[in-house]
Amino acid sequence: MEQQTRLRHLAEVEPDQAAVLLALLEVLDWLGCAGGPWRQRLLATWPPASIDSPEALVERLGTVPSGSEQPLAEQLSRLSRRSGRLRSQGEAVLAAARQRFATGWRIARWPDQWTVRPGCPRLVLLWGRHRGPPVPFWTAVFNSRKGKIPDSAAPWLGALRSLLADPLFTPGGWATSSGTLSYDLVASHARATGVPLLLVETDSRAASAPAVPSPGPVGTEHEPILVTCHLGGPACTRPTRMVCRDRMLAALSDRQVALEIRARGNLAQVLAEAQEQTPRPFWIFDSPTETAAAGGNRWLRARFPGANRLIVDPGPADPTADRDPVAAPSEPAGVATAKGLPGDYLYHYTRACPGHWPGQKVQNYHLDLIFNRSDCAHGAFDTLCRILQEERLRAGSRMVRGETAVICWSAHPYAELERFRRWRPGLVRWTVEPWGLAVRKGILRRLGAKPAIYLPPELFSRLRPADRYRYQRHEPPGCIWKQEREWRLAGDLDLTQLQPLEAFVMVPDAVAARELIRRVDCRFPVVAATGEP
Repeated sequence: MEQQTRLRHLAEVEPDQAAVLLALLEVLDWLGCAGGPWRQRLLATWPPASIDSPEALVERLGTVPSGSEQPLAEQLSRLSRRSGRLRSQGEAVLAAARQRFATGWRIARWPDQWTVRPGCPRLVLLWGRHRGPPVPFWTAVFNSRKGKIPDSAAPWLGALRSLLADPLFTPGGWATSSGTLSYDLVASHARATGVPLLLVETDSRAASAPAVPSPGPVGTEHEPILVTCHLGGPACTRPTRMVCRDRMLAALSDRQVALEIRARGNLAQVLAEAQEQTPRPFWIFDSPTETAAAGGNRWLRARFPGANRLIVDPGPADPTADRDPVAAPSEPAGVATAKGLPGDYLYHYTRACPGHWPGQKVQNYHLDLIFNRSDCAHGAFDTLCRILQEERLRAGSRMVRGETAVICWSAHPYAELERFRRWRPGLVRWTVEPWGLAVRKGILRRLGAKPAIYLPPELFSRLRPADRYRYQRHEPPGCIWKQEREWRLAGDLDLTQLQPLEAFVMVPDAVAARELIRRVDCRFPVVAATGEP
């Protein structure tokens, strides 16, 4: 391979030996043998020999390498009982291995000095050939795990936006992985902009061959290069895979950037080991608020005083910022404040949406965050804006028993919000937030809305099937939801069915009302919990 030989530390196995190892992988899958470190040790210690027939395959597998563990011998003893079947099906197994090799799968080895920890992968599968000019360097961005709902103004995200646009890094390619927002953002940006991409994976998601991850579109100039230590069979435990992923990425990258590294965490140690083993250009983000989430940055700076300091840039401007704001009065709607509202409404309080919107492509969500578009944070306010833009309140079933998608409403007046909402530590959120949509109760009744039914779980089966979407678990004192006075409506609500004065939009204050009117062409009155500007 032209480009893969440039990957730091990796040495590609000769084609003949790679074909043998791919054949052995197919047989191990066929036998249902273990995966993870066991399979790594097996293939790394098996001496090369040609396999050109089913008989040679059976004979090859019948030879246990010297020094092998007892579980290896036990698993391979199945061959003595199944050798006849393997002889008859061996040609198909070999054909599958040849096909995998022909479509671009190859095998490479790590040097012995890299695999110093127990369970470290010895071999990796490679896929993809970069078809453009040689990549001068690979840059990897490291960031400790963040929450499911990112703050669009978070310093680390601003630093990443600046980094991805920095001409210092654009001549090279990006080395990244998946499974954390930071890794996914880098991968999506590389795919969207056509920058060379190196992906490191450790499990069997999206397999395009037995237990092998799909690397993406084939044959394009910017086809990604995939490196995976998963050789089939059951994967290692998640904690083991996460450490291996970070170690492989650190070993393969030519340049490294640390955004916010948690103190005394695995990632800080991985970066330190990589720099000490093979020093390379290193940037450490100067976070303006170095809390515990970035305590590892201070430790790394002290350990590597020659590292470059990454200063945050504000990042791309919000593309909606040039719209003329629509002035809103201090009492922003037809009703003075929430305290003056009549009581014949039901209230739907919006929540943040972790990850992409329903129906939105994941890559588009990542690009919204990278380019800091107006609703990229997917907070409760962004959810409300999206509902008004689509003119549809979408039902969901994630928090409801059964498969019926519903919209949840509360009979509590908006003015009572602070009295009835509660912090739920298990869900890491408030039960409701001060954003939402209110619709007249009579209209929702005609559309089929009904009060929730609060019962202990053992009584759920007594409900009529038609009423089960109304069930809400109630087991006092540990589980009490009655204070929300919930109603449920099955299915979506088309807001175009409503007249402008049959509903209103709820926001916490007049400042929020102005921002909502700036973002959305809203035909319903906008009501603030308080009238202060």
